Amino acid sequence: MIRNDLGSPKLRPTELRIRDYAYRTSRQIFLPTPSRLPRLAFFEAILKRRSRREFCDLSIIDLSAVLWFTCKTLEINHGSLGDWQHRCTPSAGGIHPIDILISTPAKSKGQVFIYEPISHSLKLLSGISTRFLEGLLVEMNEAIPIRRGTIFWFVAQFHKTLSKYKNGESLVWRDSGALMATFCAVAEALALNCCAIGPTGDPYISKMFGGTRKLRGVGGCLVGRRSKRSQKRF
Repeated sequence: MIRNDLGSPKLRPTELRIRDYAYRTSRQIFLPTPSRLPRLAFFEAILKRRSRREFCDLSIIDLSAVLWFTCKTLEINHGSLGDWQHRCTPSAGGIHPIDILISTPAKSKGQVFIYEPISHSLKLLSGISTRFLEGLLVEMNEAIPIRRGTIFWFVAQFHKTLSKYKNGESLVWRDSGALMATFCAVAEALALNCCAIGPTGDPYISKMFGGTRKLRGVGGCLVGRRSKRSQKRF
């Protein structure tokens, strides 16, 4: 068995100048601000958390709450070492190099949105390759049947973290794990079903955007409402 070891990260004395990947988008949908906190207590949610694989359609209120409590930008600081953001999920250096792509194949085939964490909105992606999108969905269905679930793909811009850290690859993967854990806990607190996705999403993710080297899939999850039948079990 071959193990690929990643180097130990080290903060660069001077941050490298980089450009974020510019997604092509069209219409924008602003999400409602959650009006109240989940009723379930934090430790109760942690103890009840399970990987649940039955998914019903998410409402716009559900979708907004999931994204707000996992990915919403709550504070920004423009410092000497670059921009730093605070969100509910931790990220090395406050960089947050992972973009959230969202799709609900059962309701909107061929449509993929990207979450904009500052304005708390969704932007419809344009110009993506439907052929590679279909390939990605086939691979996901083999791992977990999507059915009526909503897919949250984690798409990393590794160069953002590498601009501040030498050997920073492992930090991006740790960011992905932290994001996944937060999604699972938040979904449980909101009485939603959530299950992590095994495939990373590559090579389909990068090929969806023309084979760019700036984007790489680093996992994701499926989220959906619970059916009345499953609610009785829990």
